[in-house]
Formats: sequence, structure tokens, C-alpha cells
Amino acid sequence: MNSNRGLIIRAILGAYLAFIGARLLMQVISHKPSDSVMMSVFAVAFMIIGAAYAVFSLRNLWKGRKDSHILEDEDLTEELQERQPDAVSQNPQGSGPGEEPGKARGKKEKPRETKADFKEK
Repeated sequence: MNSNRGLIIRAILGAYLAFIGARLLMQVISHKPSDSVMMSVFAVAFMIIGAAYAVFSLRNLWKGRKDSHILEDEDLTEELQERQPDAVSQNPQGSGPGEEPGKARGKKEKPRETKADFKEK
């Protein structure tokens, strides 16, 4: 949880840096100082670096949340296997008792078409 807080703070700081860059650029455009080229370059650099930092942090936060959900699902699967090891191992794809493993319930297989079937069409 501590790394999530750090990523959130980094995303906020990156967005703030981009905001500062945008405000600086607006000031340069409106006041036209003598060193406007250099200030514009710094403003654009602040915006790019801040936006990249925010996006990078949000992406890592999203990946972390996604990974934690995957780990929770794996823990649940392991818990179910510990409770009912025979049922999970005998029916790995959700087939019912007495059915062939690997065939899902309610789905009928279509007969395969042969070369003769294609010639008739």
C-alpha cells in the first residue's frame, strides 16, 4: 500500500509540473519578455517532463492494481484446490461429473467437414 501512495503522489507532482509549465508558457505569450525563447523552451520541457512523469506513475499504479487482482485470483484458485483437489483436477475446464474432461457443458461439437463436403457445395 505504501508504494501505491508514492505513485499517487508522483502522479500529482507530475501533473503539477506540467501545469506550471503551461502557466509559464501562457505568461511568456502574454507578456513577451526579452528572453521569451528560452523561457518557452523551459515551459515546454516542464510540460513534457511533468506529463511523462504523471503518465508513467499512473501506468505503474494501474499495473500494480491489476497484478494484485491477479494474485488474489490465484490465491482463490489455490484455496479451492486445497478444499476440493479431486474436483478441480478431474474437471479442469468446467465440465460436469461424468463428462469427458476438456469438453464444456452445453456445447455440441459440429461435425468436421471433409473434402467430399466441399465438393458437393
